[in-house]
Order: sequence, then structure tokens, then C-alpha cells
Amino acid sequence: MTNKNIAIAILIVSLVTSCDFADNRKWEEAKKSKTVYKIDTLRKHIRAVLEDTTFVWVNTSYNNFPYKKYCENEVLATFDLRDSTVLQFIKKDSLAIASILTKRFQEEGISVFVGQTIDRFELNVYLYTEKDLNPIGILFDLPIPNTGKLKTDKEWKSYDYLTKPKH
Repeated sequence: MTNKNIAIAILIVSLVTSCDFADNRKWEEAKKSKTVYKIDTLRKHIRAVLEDTTFVWVNTSYNNFPYKKYCENEVLATFDLRDSTVLQFIKKDSLAIASILTKRFQEEGISVFVGQTIDRFELNVYLYTEKDLNPIGILFDLPIPNTGKLKTDKEWKSYDYLTKPKH
């Protein structure tokens, strides 16, 4: 490797490192000021396959969310609609459980509500959280019966799926 190539490599590494540092600084500032959160803009659409119908609410405010790389933990909370406790909340407001869940998660750290689906048997609420949260513990302590799944989704593929009306 020539001295010129070494200098170019060092320059590239410096640029990448300085961009990451600037991004990290913006992230930390947004967390402190709570500007990380967008005003929710919900869009509803219906997916129908044969006799199965799913109602989908997607929070389009996060289409171009600049902090996706910091919120790569996808939380899927599932609620059984045959449970009377769950039904009490859904009858009042179809987004009530999502609101309660989002508020509870945001008390612990950065998390964003990106959507929910309702079909004949269950409500699924989708959130993305920062890495250091304990989502399963939060779901366990929730007074509404649920099951939770946590996975890493750096590309926000589940969110992309929610945004598409037909599949």
C-alpha cells in the first residue's frame, strides 16, 4: 500500500468516525430534549385475504425517522381479543392499549409506537426501543394480559411491512 493510499484510508476512516460522533451527539441531544418523538400521524388500512380481515394502523410519522439505528429493538406485544380485560380496553378505544403501552415504555427510555394490527383474535402492537430497555419486563408488569416478543430489526422491516396496504 502506498503512502497516498494510506492517507486516503485514514481520511475515509476519519470522516466515518466524525459522522458517527456527530450522529451520536444529535441522538443524545434528541433524547434529552425529547425531540426524538414525532407527533403521531396514524393511517389506517385494511388487509383482506380470503375471509381473514386485518385492520392496520401505521404511524407514518416515523417513515423517515433519523434515529432508526439507535432504536433497533422491535417489540411485538400481542393481546388476545377473547380475554375480557383486553376487550374492555378495545371497546372504549381501539388504540387505548397502544397508548398505555407506549406511555409505559417511554417512562423507561426511548421507544416509539409505529403501529398496530387487529384481526379476529388478536391485537398486535409494534414498538421500537433503544437498546438498553427491558421490554419483556415492562410487558410482564403490564396489568393487561399479553405475550411479548423482542427481536433486533436494524432495517425496521416490520415497520415497512405495516406501511404497505397490500402484500
